[in-house]
Amino acid sequence: MASCGYPEDIAHAIAAKNGWQVRRDGADWRRVVPSPLPQRVVELDVAELLLQNEATVVLADFGTPSARALGAISVGELEALSFPSGGPIRPRSSFSSCRRNIPTTRRGSR
Repeated sequence: MASCGYPEDIAHAIAAKNGWQVRRDGADWRRVVPSPLPQRVVELDVAELLLQNEATVVLADFGTPSARALGAISVGELEALSFPSGGPIRPRSSFSSCRRNIPTTRRGSR
């Protein structure tokens, strides 16, 4: 598996140059940044409904302050999205169990 951090000497040099804070992460060092406490979970009610119907639910924080709920999305639209972690994702198999529940996420007409 490829390393995602820096050797200690390089991490400290980069941190000093850029005013960063670095911390050990396993064998390597990485930059750390402050993260605010979550204010709410978007679509928590939908996640609970999926759990009640025995679906696997993954809630993720993509670190963006402009989080918004998705009313309804097709598998094709979901595949076209990109994410900070490097997307796009390939949901056809992962989300197949959730597809039948997508219509339940709609709240009125949009």
